[in-house]
Amino acid sequence: MPNKDRITYLFNRCLLEQETLSEREELDAYLLNPDYREIVEWCLMDAFEVPKSTDSLSEDVQSQILTAILTSKDIKPKKSSRIQILKWAAAAAVACLFVTVPLIIKTDLHQRIMRFSFTAEKLEIPVTADKVEKVALPASEAAILEMTDGTKLELPKLAIGTQIIKNGLIVQKTANNELLLKYTKHYKGQLLTGEKHVIKTPRGGTYSLTLPDGSRVQLNSATTLILPASFNDTIRSVELQGEAFFEIVKNKKMFKVYSKQGINRQEISVYGTSFNISAYSNDKHLETTLVTGSINVKNLNNNKALWLQPNQTALVSNDQMLQVEANLDKNLSWINNIFYFEDESLDNVINQIGRWYDVDFKNMPQSTTQRMWAQVSRDVTLQELLEIIEKTYPIKFKIIGKEVHVLN
Repeated sequence: MPNKDRITYLFNRCLLEQETLSEREELDAYLLNPDYREIVEWCLMDAFEVPKSTDSLSEDVQSQILTAILTSKDIKPKKSSRIQILKWAAAAAVACLFVTVPLIIKTDLHQRIMRFSFTAEKLEIPVTADKVEKVALPASEAAILEMTDGTKLELPKLAIGTQIIKNGLIVQKTANNELLLKYTKHYKGQLLTGEKHVIKTPRGGTYSLTLPDGSRVQLNSATTLILPASFNDTIRSVELQGEAFFEIVKNKKMFKVYSKQGINRQEISVYGTSFNISAYSNDKHLETTLVTGSINVKNLNNNKALWLQPNQTALVSNDQMLQVEANLDKNLSWINNIFYFEDESLDNVINQIGRWYDVDFKNMPQSTTQRMWAQVSRDVTLQELLEIIEKTYPIKFKIIGKEVHVLN
């Protein structure tokens, strides 16, 4: 039986693309053998922790090449995503999914995909569900547009080729099944004090659309986007509650996004850039992550402001503002259909799962120091995800309809 040093040696040889055919075959045999699973997972975690240097890349290239792409049949970006996440490797928690997943390892400027398979094991105490047919499925396309006069449209159900003109808004479903919004020229409105159009995704729903100025936005579950009846002559403004990824087209008019979260309020100002805003009511702070361009983040509680550069995140809470290095893998993971928990509290994990599957958790521990690490496809069912967590952490669940009970 080989020792840990031998498998580590083979693993590193493959990462550096220096392995012989026999060495690759030897490593493949160990990867498929459950007896060596612990050593393999250690090697995966070791690769996951390697610093991700981008010193050799220009800023323009870094902005354009944010990611290598997760392209397996089990974990893949949504078709609507145009910004995808750089996966340098997969942590051991991905292995707990027990499926074939790609590892994209960066060596200088070369990216290489290696596939590792793990054999599924039955759980000793599986997650139980009173009615299996009602177990929650992953989020799917779902959104409602409520126009200024109260008219409601279920956007995913609009037929291709549909065009609706009402209340100064043109709603169009293209031949590519894309949702476009446009303003008619004669209609006037004003954000915050005037008429508004409201787009909502429910828990368990996501949606992507193009705004009247040509900017694109992807809405996460349980998100509300508010548009004015029309943009005025100098500013394009929207309001956001929940989470969304914006790709703003360059325009002489400033684009502003207003967000609030309890007493926390912020204003984002841009001309053309891409960024993610997380502004859920049950989170501790407003979180804005910049991908390309630059943005101004203003805390409306005290009017303090800061400028973000690509790969930076702003955290706004009450009178506090914090500028930190962004974790793009984590902050943009939802766009690529990945749950990415990195030293995450149980409360935050539960909040994300509840929104994605439209379920409520019951009997939550009053206090817990449990921290979670995992990368799991958002395409799995709720039961499959909870089984993965049970396999990895000392916590048990029982699904009862639309509720998940935490078992003590």
